[in-house]
Amino acid sequence: MSQISIIIPVYNAEKYLPKCLDSIINQTFKDIEIICVNDGSTDDSLNILNDYTAKDCRIKVFSQANAGPAKARNIGLTNSQSEFIMFCDADDTYEPDMCKIMLDTITANQADCAMCNSNIISQNDRTYSDVYFNPPLKGLINKKLHKINVVLWNKIFRKSIIDKYNITFPDGFLHDDDCFWYKYALCSRNIYITTDKLYNYVIHSNSIIDNYNNHKQANYFDRFYITKNLLEFAKKHQFFTKNQKALNTIYLGEINDIAEFADLSLIASEIQAVNAEYGFNTIFTQDNHIISYSSLSSMRLKYYLYQILASLSFGHLHKRLDDRRKKYKELLKNIKF
Repeated sequence: MSQISIIIPVYNAEKYLPKCLDSIINQTFKDIEIICVNDGSTDDSLNILNDYTAKDCRIKVFSQANAGPAKARNIGLTNSQSEFIMFCDADDTYEPDMCKIMLDTITANQADCAMCNSNIISQNDRTYSDVYFNPPLKGLINKKLHKINVVLWNKIFRKSIIDKYNITFPDGFLHDDDCFWYKYALCSRNIYITTDKLYNYVIHSNSIIDNYNNHKQANYFDRFYITKNLLEFAKKHQFFTKNQKALNTIYLGEINDIAEFADLSLIASEIQAVNAEYGFNTIFTQDNHIISYSSLSSMRLKYYLYQILASLSFGHLHKRLDDRRKKYKELLKNIKF
């Protein structure tokens, strides 16, 4: 039994896969198993995996008909026997000492999870901020785990926690990693964050984040369904009441992200059903937006503040302040209670 299992979903990754696998088999920490799940690739990915398996007995290959990364990762979890779990995307790489530092970090600090920083490598003509992937946090974080970035590949997890609560990935949805992380965070006491940049995240024209930024998501409503899955998990394992405020924050955040790209009225009845079941007090407005009751007083305050400031100012400044006043006035007028 190895100390760390590294799970890699593989789908048509022949261009990147050798570099990814080389970065992992050459880790300075050797006591690892590498679980690769071929997700119905139609290129040379499976042949590459078989070639590497012949060279390194630590590599285990499983295959499935194309079903997406969630099911592939679940197969990886089912077949892992290690104490710790890490993930890697087939088009990314590890720094040579990533496994060693991550293992040392989680064990030395008796943490339930450890997270590192990442190098963001763009292979298209766009530039990306690394603030989300490298937040200004470090050390042992005991609260507000829902504010940590949701990606899997910059973290190391305890298999015992995953097994105890049967934490899995919801099949068939984008953002299944969001759901996995939030579930794991609910079950965890803490996370230790190291500022070492140990993961190399490659963004290319077909990556999820690039498609997201270019409005190419196949199903914008996935965020709602994976959040619903999270709420069901929290309720089942009696984490909901203690974490209701954080879960409401996550829920509203996901709904507002959907509103940027899709018409919320198409799932309005489902949203209202979730609100009723979990006691979320939300308000629909006519501009495809949802707010919480708790933000109403702040909204009213801003309206009156901009009204006063606009009356005291002139020219261009008056117009800007009056526009803001009108924005909040319209929003408040259109609220459906």
